[in-house]
Amino acid sequence: MKNYLVVAGILVIASFCSCSKDSEVDNNNEVKNGTLKDGLLAYYPFNGNINDESGNKYNLSGYGATPSTNRFNETGKAFSFDGIKQNLVIPSINADSVPECTISLWVKRASTITNTIISLPSINSNYCASRIGFQNFNNADDRLSSNMTTIVVPNNCTSISLVDSIENPLGKWCHIVLIQKFRMPTSSTRMAYFQYFNGQKVGFHETEYYIVQNRTSFIKGGVIGCMTRNFDMRTNYEHFKGDIDDVRIYNRAITDKEVAELYALRE
Repeated sequence: MKNYLVVAGILVIASFCSCSKDSEVDNNNEVKNGTLKDGLLAYYPFNGNINDESGNKYNLSGYGATPSTNRFNETGKAFSFDGIKQNLVIPSINADSVPECTISLWVKRASTITNTIISLPSINSNYCASRIGFQNFNNADDRLSSNMTTIVVPNNCTSISLVDSIENPLGKWCHIVLIQKFRMPTSSTRMAYFQYFNGQKVGFHETEYYIVQNRTSFIKGGVIGCMTRNFDMRTNYEHFKGDIDDVRIYNRAITDKEVAELYALRE
């Protein structure tokens, strides 16, 4: 388990939409009459801009990411990151002590090095951040990896790590979802984490019942396109090289059916 300076509560992130996409989604009864908008904190569809289209107005700030082509071959409907310094900053989101959450996004990876797609800092600047990204060991195996900070002490952290082998994602659009669920099997709370790749559940991990959990919070916002150093949102590393689209952040754990719906959406 690596002691990343990583996200303290990344679990449901999301983004997506524009006028043209809205009309198409409204024609999909599963979306219009379903629950995919319920609990949506932030949604970045990257429709030619970096605005939040959830209605909550958590617009991003840009540091060099450039418009690119999305998975439907529509120009200007995704963002490209150079793997060196480009990123997009998520502002403070008014959601603290969130027991359950979900992060959903689409990526097209252009590098085999270990990198971070999205990271979220802890509410305490001395603690680690949480992340979703890729790991690559000796160029032999591609792995989807997430680290969630669960308990913390100053300048250190203990993280739940999910690392799962996946099909080669290089140069392909891939759908990634991370879900945090709240459980209480005893008098102590417990968190369960689920990782999905292209609509299929690939990873599960559960915290020990005797550990006091670090609360999940989005108050400090986050960074898309790299790992953030918790004390300085502009001092980053593990930059992602490739394209990112349709980022969604929920304040609830979505269902397996909803994961499948997000994967099948034709926006």
